[in-house]
Amino acid sequence: MELKAGEALFFPPGFIHETLNVGDTCSSSVTYQFTDPAPTLYWRHFMTRVRRTGDLSECWKGIERLATLGKRLPLPGDNAYEQGLAHAIELDLNNDGLIGEEELQRAVQGHWLEALSFHDPDGNMELTITEFAKDYLKYAAIKGRVATERPIEGGRSRAAEDEDDDADDDDLSDDL
Repeated sequence: MELKAGEALFFPPGFIHETLNVGDTCSSSVTYQFTDPAPTLYWRHFMTRVRRTGDLSECWKGIERLATLGKRLPLPGDNAYEQGLAHAIELDLNNDGLIGEEELQRAVQGHWLEALSFHDPDGNMELTITEFAKDYLKYAAIKGRVATERPIEGGRSRAAEDEDDDADDDDLSDDL
């Protein structure tokens, strides 16, 4: 897309883009990072890319807090699903099989709606303990895979070249 003098273009939160000045005159770009609302659906759908995108490194800590609901990630070889399930059961104070608003509030220091959005694949505004356990496993697997990659020319990881990785990211609970 080519903009003319006086025009502007808005990119939604987390939208990865590149710009090029094609004219002889000066141009400028202004970036303002809005923190609310957090682009949790974007992070969820493109988790493999997000964890490999250095420009989003300032988001990784917050993403991890949402993805794990404050639980430390398992060590390699540990059963991430079982650990995620155990954490979800701990969070489910009323034993209804759901991690509700108050329980999410405690887990993510007030960012309950972002956490629910991140973990709610069916959009029913409920987070079951098994939904969380599957997401916890998927996040642990992605983070573990990215941690073992070596950068190639241009700073990208080898697996970032593999577009197939993102096919699984439409739903973090697929293939589990």
